[in-house]
Amino acid sequence: MVNNSANIIQASGFTNVINGNTKGAQVAGFANVVSGDAEVLQAAGFVNVTGEKMNRLQAAGFANIASEADGIQLAGFINVADRIKGAQLGFINVADTIDGIPIGF
Repeated sequence: MVNNSANIIQASGFTNVINGNTKGAQVAGFANVVSGDAEVLQAAGFVNVTGEKMNRLQAAGFANIASEADGIQLAGFINVADRIKGAQLGFINVADTIDGIPIGF
């Protein structure tokens, strides 16, 4: 867990949490959570959550959630973003505004 300002590479068997000003990568067996600014590559066995803007990639076995995404959301079940510029690949894809390709059911 990092509270503010991190250039990160994190690996965890359960969870990674950052409060703001992030770069880098997060890898977890269960969940990754970023609350503030982010430019991340998130990979999790279950869920990725980014509170503000996610750049690059979110990949999860179950769900990806981002307020704003600029990149790719790849999930086994659901991808959620208010605004996305890129692609959503999952069983269910939810976006208020998308500039890209949603691929799913």
